[in-house]
Amino acid sequence: MARTMIGQGGTMKFTCLLASAFIAGGLVLLPSMGRCADVPVTNLLTAPDDFGSDAWKSFNAKSTITVNATEAPNKKVEAAHLQIGLFIGQVLPTAIAGHTYVFSTWMKSATGADQNVMLGGENNPPAPDAKFASFAVTNAWQRFYMVYKCPDGANANFRFSYRAGDIYAWHPVVEDVTGKASQVPSDVPGVTSPTVAAAATAPTPAGPPQPAKPTPPPGGKNLLRASDDFASPVWNSFNLKTTITPNAATSPGKAQDAAHFVIGGFVGQVVSSAIPGHTYVFSTWLKSATDANQTVTLMGENNAPAPDNKAAQCAVTQEWQRFNIVFTCPEGGNGNFRFSIRAGDVYVWHPQVEDVTGKPSQAPTDYAIVPPVAALKPLVVKGPPAKGIIQNIACWGDSLTAGAGGTPYPAVLQANPAVGARKVVNGGVGGQTSIQIKERFLAAPEKFGDIVVLWAGRNNYFEPDTVKSDVAEMVDKVTTDRFLVLSILNMKTEGKGTGGLATILRLNQDLATRYKGHYIDIRSAIVDAYDKNSPQDVADHDNDVTPSSLRVDGIHLNTAGYKLVADKVLEYMKANSWL
Repeated sequence: MARTMIGQGGTMKFTCLLASAFIAGGLVLLPSMGRCADVPVTNLLTAPDDFGSDAWKSFNAKSTITVNATEAPNKKVEAAHLQIGLFIGQVLPTAIAGHTYVFSTWMKSATGADQNVMLGGENNPPAPDAKFASFAVTNAWQRFYMVYKCPDGANANFRFSYRAGDIYAWHPVVEDVTGKASQVPSDVPGVTSPTVAAAATAPTPAGPPQPAKPTPPPGGKNLLRASDDFASPVWNSFNLKTTITPNAATSPGKAQDAAHFVIGGFVGQVVSSAIPGHTYVFSTWLKSATDANQTVTLMGENNAPAPDNKAAQCAVTQEWQRFNIVFTCPEGGNGNFRFSIRAGDVYVWHPQVEDVTGKPSQAPTDYAIVPPVAALKPLVVKGPPAKGIIQNIACWGDSLTAGAGGTPYPAVLQANPAVGARKVVNGGVGGQTSIQIKERFLAAPEKFGDIVVLWAGRNNYFEPDTVKSDVAEMVDKVTTDRFLVLSILNMKTEGKGTGGLATILRLNQDLATRYKGHYIDIRSAIVDAYDKNSPQDVADHDNDVTPSSLRVDGIHLNTAGYKLVADKVLEYMKANSWL
């Protein structure tokens, strides 16, 4: 898709170069020399590049704005310096309920060090909703964006914001992308953005649908988890307004093992093992579950730090057909690379994702299996460090360790006098699964002798065996008995009676049993730290979720929440004479 834009902070236009071509079993988007009419695009932000304007001051919490502080990507000194204590943004009173918007901005670190910075889209009552994306902001200018839909009844409180960080920012834009084939933001005149991808090359046609084979062919590794176990939480975890009924119909394999998906938004999986630059094929068998033919979308996409997406619309009938979409994992995209089925009332059987990099044909194999997780090794707990050894503290985890939303708990540890001269290392990376955390841990053997705090599994708790295996592998490498495992938190939507909470509680109990004496139930400690004078906190406690007073969104804690985590970790370390 080629785009041009005119009028900074005003009206833009873009030219699209998309056409569609049918292949057997589906429809794939192809680049074309055809041209569609120019479509006006308007920046909905007020005074978008004038950060000294009251438009920015009106939605600014604990933040300092310095205008014209450094050279922007357009080579003019007009980028602002944002020292964000909590958030800076704008409310969009012109937003339309039900419409989809993209918020894009250029950012670079103002400290000399890389930072995790969040962009937020949210809405207060009467239609409370929120979405946050964490970005790896470096010393180089990069363009980032997030897509968020205005909920019904929300247009008076719908807003976007920058959250927590010390950054330079330039040219924020909010555009209405409702109904567009691509949700990539428009380009800035004269500046090439590393995050705006060109139109993808069309895949090699897959040929007509093939009948399923009873046994898997060699080399057809399926990267999806619990591929045909639609009762597994792995499917519920990436499920928006969707109802799944397992074993609802006879599949092409002639068994009663096809699922019924009533998809209001989307259902799919993140492929955390994807390799940047590699090409993947997502295939699945689909059949209409109604009396009518349907157009169902298969989607490959990636959030920050490498936003990209590709869609294929499939003509689903009352007969089983196999559809596929080919998508390349962008550089830096393996933490958020995912595939999904979007909108429809369909029967589904055997979805799979395969790495087809370098293969002459990108047609998927007919069947594949996922290898089982290896059994846990017997737990071996080592002794204390050698006499006279003063250990540093290494904290490993995801965005909850990185500190998205507040002051990270490792920073609170570092500031405590009891820690003394020890260095506290923050090994948290937003969005990572236990697999990725383990890989980083194993690549740092120099830290095996530290006091180790492990907080892993939030982003793949629906794979409890994998989480337990990954934590066990990390613990096995620790060279002393000074390690801690923290329990996994549940989101605000994973309260009492939900399958998500049930899975998390079982996993936490398994971790508590295996690492008795080296385990802190931080989830329960946080839930119990509610404000008894706050009706919302009381309701949260009754629902067994993190109290609102200790979090900034559905899962991430605020500074008070992270301080509680640090206090519990310090309390344990002091009680066991580790400090």
